[in-house]
Amino acid sequence: MISPSQACRWLKLKGGVPPVHEPPDPESCRDWIRERNRAGDAVLILGGGGQWFLGNDPEQATQVLSVRGWDRILDHSPGDLTVTVEAGCPLERLQETLSEAGQFLPFRPPNYRHATVGGAVATALAGRFGLAMGGMREFLIGIEVLHADGRLSHAGGRVVKNVAGYDLCKLYAGSMGTLGIITHATFKVRPLPPASRTGFLEFDNLSELLETAISLRNQVVPAALELFRPGMGFLEGGEASGLRRQAAASDRYGLAIELRDSEGPIQWKSRAVRQRCPGIRFLDTAEADSFWKGWDRELSRALEPDNGRVVVRISAPAGLLEEVHRWVEQTLPGHGLSGHAAGSTLLIFTTGTDFLRDLRSRWENQPVYSTLFKADAALKQGLEVWGPTTQPLPLMRRIKEQFDPRRTLNPGRFWGGI
Repeated sequence: MISPSQACRWLKLKGGVPPVHEPPDPESCRDWIRERNRAGDAVLILGGGGQWFLGNDPEQATQVLSVRGWDRILDHSPGDLTVTVEAGCPLERLQETLSEAGQFLPFRPPNYRHATVGGAVATALAGRFGLAMGGMREFLIGIEVLHADGRLSHAGGRVVKNVAGYDLCKLYAGSMGTLGIITHATFKVRPLPPASRTGFLEFDNLSELLETAISLRNQVVPAALELFRPGMGFLEGGEASGLRRQAAASDRYGLAIELRDSEGPIQWKSRAVRQRCPGIRFLDTAEADSFWKGWDRELSRALEPDNGRVVVRISAPAGLLEEVHRWVEQTLPGHGLSGHAAGSTLLIFTTGTDFLRDLRSRWENQPVYSTLFKADAALKQGLEVWGPTTQPLPLMRRIKEQFDPRRTLNPGRFWGGI
């Protein structure tokens, strides 16, 4: 996990790192958060700290609440395919426990080795498995939340077929901790696929890659389709050299295809992929494991604070995305690139943010969505990190006013300064 001082380096905070409060359990936190709320404090919620690069800088921060002590797996029912776990539990440890029962959750957020359950819910970043297997909102079936006034509330339950009342779980997922402090969550889990296989393709242009990715998505439903091109701090030199040997040449686009299923379907899918793409190169098990570990490591390196790297996330329909990227190519020669090919999402790795205003202005009235995913605090100044939203901001603000009227929790971190 990342220390509070390291996590705060992503943010522009006056006065340095605020005091850190680390209660052993949610119950012992209730009086503390109630007093902070009455005193008008602004509390930042800290889990693993690995997702703090995301979002606006807070309006203010007088306290940090660490939930790392809330790390128990409260209930795992393999027969019912559910698990209930406290918010501070490392996601990696939860996955290890589930794997012993032949189960898993398809979440692989950036900075995975630092991710906690609460942080994964608060950011709703599913990672490379999200499109094929579902995102956070599809798997979250129950939640307990501690509100700024000290009240505990519950939504959903511990069984999959729970349809009573409003599905408030989906409201908290992706809310960036602005509505309440997640204490524990219940998920439905999936059986762990017994076999996997990873292959690579290379392309001269992004248009051909995206066309192939959509065709493969519809034909064989891969677990992941990740695109990439080395450059500007992604898959470059040092620790990444071994990873680059498996990846694309620096002037070409690569597509990593991950298949997960039982052995029979894996064989059928592999033949179908090879028939569609004769040039595919499949890795053996050790090479594939090394590649994906290296992939996670390289993404974490690009997201480190104070490294001068800017990461921008762009989503658009496939045809329009290729047009946007042609413009990015001309504007940012030598940039690094990764993304979810089947989901038409790119991560652009570069060193500045000036191009982002031009990009948003150029496609202002089209379905092109750009988020300043990660940047040093000074580069965020004067920019709307989240970009324009199609969501009804007045409604979102009213929800914030109902759940946290004194703006105690993560103030300003979400869309529109919520």
